[in-house]
Amino acid sequence: MPNFGAIALEPPGLRVIDQTLLPGEERYLLLFTLEQVREAVATLRVRGAPLLGMVGAAAMAIAAETLGSGAAGLREAAERIGNVRPTAVELATGAASAVAWAIEAAPEGPHRTSALWTFAERYFERRVAEDIELGRHGAALLKPG
Repeated sequence: MPNFGAIALEPPGLRVIDQTLLPGEERYLLLFTLEQVREAVATLRVRGAPLLGMVGAAAMAIAAETLGSGAAGLREAAERIGNVRPTAVELATGAASAVAWAIEAAPEGPHRTSALWTFAERYFERRVAEDIELGRHGAALLKPG
């Protein structure tokens, strides 16, 4: 996965920039539990729709690592993440999409956990590609100079 600065998968955890310290300081949080992710989102250390979607997806892989990969537990974890900031639709969508895909793609256990990390990586790659394309489109609308 390309590292574009604000976020990176580092299984069994996630590295994300603490946005509350910007622009004066660049510090990264290492998140290894669902509660750490929830705290980072609740305190606005992580914000912005695309980033929150990525965090939601990655949080489900973290949940599988720490809480187990059973379908009921993952669905509950996705709900807990989504409820941290109910108006942050991408957060809940990233988490729910990851869980739904992984339950279909792999049996409970290490294969499902691995599938969740794979989903998160693909989700990240898709979001980055979308953002690059939006930037290209926007740049084409600007006059030179």
